[in-house]
Parts: sequence; structure tokens; C-alpha cells
Amino acid sequence: LEWPSVGRDTNFAYSFLALPKPRREAITAVWDFCRAVDDEVDEHEERPLAERRAGLERWRAEVARCFEEGVIADARDA
Repeated sequence: LEWPSVGRDTNFAYSFLALPKPRREAITAVWDFCRAVDDEVDEHEERPLAERRAGLERWRAEVARCFEEGVIADARDA
């Protein structure tokens, strides 16, 4: 799993700058997650559908681990 940065080609991210740092960091994490899941399909249309579905399944499993175990895997270690 890749863990991208919110700074990607969007003006929406600039609105986060007005938030206090703890809230900015929290919303940035949520935004990064949403973009990464969206990109799993949208940014890789040349990949076979089965591969894109497998990527989404990996994200589903990661979310499930967060709720079941309370532990988030560091994507940089994957």
C-alpha cells in the first residue's frame, strides 16, 4: 500500500491550512486515505480489473484491522 501526500494537484488541500495543527493532521490523514483508495482504481485504469479489485481488497482489510485490532500498519514498511 502506498501512503501518498495530500499536496497533490488540489486547491481543496489549501483549506486545511486554516485548521489548528492537530485537526489539520487528522483531516490530512483522512484525505490521503480517500485519495489513495480512489487512485487504486482511477489512476491505474490500464491495470486489469482483477488487480484493481485486489488493491481495493487490501484497503478494506487495512480498515478492518484498524477497527478490529486498533493497529494501523505503516504502509512504508509494507
